[in-house]
Amino acid sequence: MAHHGLTPANQRFTNLRRFSSDPHFDVMMIYYNWDMQKVLPLEIIAELYDLTNPKTDLTGAMVYEAYKKEEWKKIQHYCEFDTATVLNLWWKIFQHEAPIHQKNYIFSI
Repeated sequence: MAHHGLTPANQRFTNLRRFSSDPHFDVMMIYYNWDMQKVLPLEIIAELYDLTNPKTDLTGAMVYEAYKKEEWKKIQHYCEFDTATVLNLWWKIFQHEAPIHQKNYIFSI
C-alpha cells in the first residue's frame, strides 16, 4: 500500500507493533511466535496440516512474471487460494475446527 501511495481504509491497520494480534491476527507470526528466522513456506505448513497446497499453478516467485504477462486471473486465483489456505490454518490451529474442504471454495474466476 505504501509503495503505491494508498491509505488503509481502517486506520487501526496502521499499527504494526510486534507481539499483538489486534487488530490484525497474523497466522504465521503467531504460529512462529514472531521468530521469522525459521519460517516454513505456506505450502509446507498446509501439507503438515493435511490441507491442499495452494502453490500448484503459481508461486510467489512467479507472480512478477505473471504480472508482466498481464495474467490477472492467474494472479487472482493464486491470491484467493493463499487466503483460503491461511483461513483454513487459522480454523484448524487456533480455533480447533475442521477446515473448509477445497470443493467448497468459491473462487472469483
